[in-house]
Amino acid sequence: MSSGRILVVDDEPALAGAVADELRAQGYDVDEAQQSGPAIELALSRDYDLIVADLNMPGGGGRRLHRVLSERRPELAGRLLLMTGDARPEDDDLSLAGVACIEKPFTATALTAAAAEILRRARGA
Repeated sequence: MSSGRILVVDDEPALAGAVADELRAQGYDVDEAQQSGPAIELALSRDYDLIVADLNMPGGGGRRLHRVLSERRPELAGRLLLMTGDARPEDDDLSLAGVACIEKPFTATALTAAAAEILRRARGA
């Protein structure tokens, strides 16, 4: 089993719930938010090992979250995994170059592997 605290952010409740459920099944402690505003509040007030966020949501989505984290909690900006069904973020936004991304639709295996890799790097293992 894995361990760590993860924030899942997606404006589609079914997808956010499915992602959160899969990560919980792997042993992670998971919080959920459905908008970038509440997600930013959580990220600024709690310690997360990983944030999994939809790139495109009303109110700025993953781009806004990354921008705020880069300014106010830079250690968390490097622990961001963006989910997208559109173009990869580095294709259209150089500020997101190098940010981990998983393309929708993705499998549970791909999700947990991407999460584990970011957590491994963040812990310096």
